[in-house]
Amino acid sequence: DRLRLALTLAESRRADLADAADALWTALSGPACVSGEDFDAIRRLFRLLRQCCRGGELDDWAGFERQLAQLYRGAGRGRIEALTIHKSKGLQYEHVVLVGCGRPPRGSDRPLLHLRSMDDGVLLIPRPEDEQLPGHAQYDFLHSLSSDAGEAEAMRLLYVAVTRAQESLHLVAGVGTDSRGQFKPRARSIAARLWPVLAPTFEPLEPEEPAETPDAATDSTGTLPTLARLPSHWSAPLPPPLWSPAERRTLKPSEQVLEPDAITGVGDLQATLIGNMFHEAMERVIADGIEQWSDAGRTRQTPMRAGFRRMGMPEDQIDTATTRVRDLIERTLATDCAAWMLGEHPWHASEYAISGWVDGQWVSAVIDRCFETATGELWVIDYKTTRHPIVDPTARKQYQAHAIAQYTGQLQQYGRLLAQLRGRDQARLGLYLAELGKLIDLSDGISATT
Repeated sequence: DRLRLALTLAESRRADLADAADALWTALSGPACVSGEDFDAIRRLFRLLRQCCRGGELDDWAGFERQLAQLYRGAGRGRIEALTIHKSKGLQYEHVVLVGCGRPPRGSDRPLLHLRSMDDGVLLIPRPEDEQLPGHAQYDFLHSLSSDAGEAEAMRLLYVAVTRAQESLHLVAGVGTDSRGQFKPRARSIAARLWPVLAPTFEPLEPEEPAETPDAATDSTGTLPTLARLPSHWSAPLPPPLWSPAERRTLKPSEQVLEPDAITGVGDLQATLIGNMFHEAMERVIADGIEQWSDAGRTRQTPMRAGFRRMGMPEDQIDTATTRVRDLIERTLATDCAAWMLGEHPWHASEYAISGWVDGQWVSAVIDRCFETATGELWVIDYKTTRHPIVDPTARKQYQAHAIAQYTGQLQQYGRLLAQLRGRDQARLGLYLAELGKLIDLSDGISATT
């Protein structure tokens, strides 16, 4: 109810974005949920939003984000923020500590080219290879100008650093001594630039005596050390080779199609695409439910034709292939095992991609259909299709015998792999021959450990 009332209140003020946002936050009891410090920060946010809105609308979102990022920059109460002098521009802090003030900046190299914009154009002078060559004076002149500009920039940065503090400024610097034993900061450091102000702070201090260190060329006994060297014939051993299992590429079941005539190899392109389309249809039947396919796919022939075109089937073969797939679907849905094979189970999957280590080799596969029944049985089912109908009874028997002989070994691997992944002792194997409308149970069970 509170959210509904808050949205109603915000809707009544939607002509002004800032007012609507403020009203919504207040109506949702936002002030009661934050601390006093966070409340002040949120009020600053709403003030910024009002400043950026024109006519109640926020037109420049990028500009608002930039100002918002600046709004919350800086350390909060009880917090310390570490940043560079460049990053501190535009910020203010109650207390500022500058560290490393005794460290000089990195020296500037003499670049290969010096470039300077002039009123009449651009002056570009390369660094001479020899100081005696003509042009050296011009190069030194531009280099001195560049160095002076660097010094001026360093002073501007120092000004930025010391003016960030509102109440106190602390400088941390380590300085050395000169030949007379007097404190002297390193050239071009922050301490050197502020030395007229810092020198009185160091006057009461006594320079520390440098600690005695042994000569690096001798050891504690005063003798020259000897280096342990490797023999001249030594070479680094090669790292051990990384072990990786040899992959065995296992064909997706739908890529292999039995033909009724020779039955000795993989069918042609048309037979393969018919098998692929049948597999896609079975996957859709499982997803939609068998009851949605009571017409055996007759109303889905147009999508099938489009699918064959995407697969690259020649146009003059598409109608024949579509009719063939529709007949196989109709025959499958009319079988007694269709509801059990394609229906729902406690766990089931179609076109299930798996991989694992079986029988000393790496096996990857895509299982057409797998599921666990309510009684706990794990099933692996493989679909097989043919391009043409098989009418002759003898050819049908040969087709069945050859399919069993050819695919039993492959299904056994699938069964062992799936049983391992599902934590089962064994898996039952089924070979479904769509042309015969027959589901063949290939074994009483395949152990996951054999």
